[in-house]
Amino acid sequence: MMLVSVITIVTTNLDELAETLESQRQAYAYASPQVDLQVVIVAPDFDEQLEKVILEAELAGPVRIDKVCDQGLGIAAAFNAGMREAKGELITVLNAGDLWFENTLCAAHRAHRRSPQALVHSAITFEDQSGARYVVASHPHRLKRRMSIFHPTLFVPYEMQRAIGEFDERYRLAMDSNWCHRAIAAGVSFEEAESSLAIMRLGGRSDVGYAVALAEFRTSVVEEGLCSSTEACLHYWRVKLVKDLTHLPVFRRWLSGWRASAQRIGRR
Repeated sequence: MMLVSVITIVTTNLDELAETLESQRQAYAYASPQVDLQVVIVAPDFDEQLEKVILEAELAGPVRIDKVCDQGLGIAAAFNAGMREAKGELITVLNAGDLWFENTLCAAHRAHRRSPQALVHSAITFEDQSGARYVVASHPHRLKRRMSIFHPTLFVPYEMQRAIGEFDERYRLAMDSNWCHRAIAAGVSFEEAESSLAIMRLGGRSDVGYAVALAEFRTSVVEEGLCSSTEACLHYWRVKLVKDLTHLPVFRRWLSGWRASAQRIGRR
């Protein structure tokens, strides 16, 4: 039996939290008895409404839920508060609103058994505001150019998490990128799961504030010695240009067709 700890941060999005907890419960039910699950919920305050959502989740299935109250500033501080409570052999993060697939824990468990010292990752499934989903491949070797591995799909061995350290609280939106840059600089190995491990819903802070996230990414990749300042600037403007183009109707139509093709390939 392997214990997995998942840190879930919530502010006011309680309906989305309920969906996230249900997806975790289903993945746990599907994986049992291979995996035990610890859910660590981090919130600035556990009011009556939030406690009700948690109680309903506990009554729905045998999932261990621990609560951490964190009133610090920033997402990184909340992640770190959850990490300190995590006891699992594998540790992961899934924000309120994001979802697991039914086979997520099974796939992560198999990948970890293949390479116990490696950082488990996978392709990410994005869901836009209309509910449409598409798959984006994961490429650790491209991490110096753009965020090519995605934190909801990362299952980190406990000892690796402790060795790399906590999230750097200087970063408002790219703290997960910075953590991955530090892991790359430390020479970690990667093991890819055979299927996408998480659904990330677009429209969150890092998506809306992508320009800030990209600027932080540029700072991080230089600080960790993965590329020069000049190269980092070139990657920044290239990624920003593509992101800005997605606001144009013609480009969106082309991108929708490409994403549909990528999704079909991802299902094969």
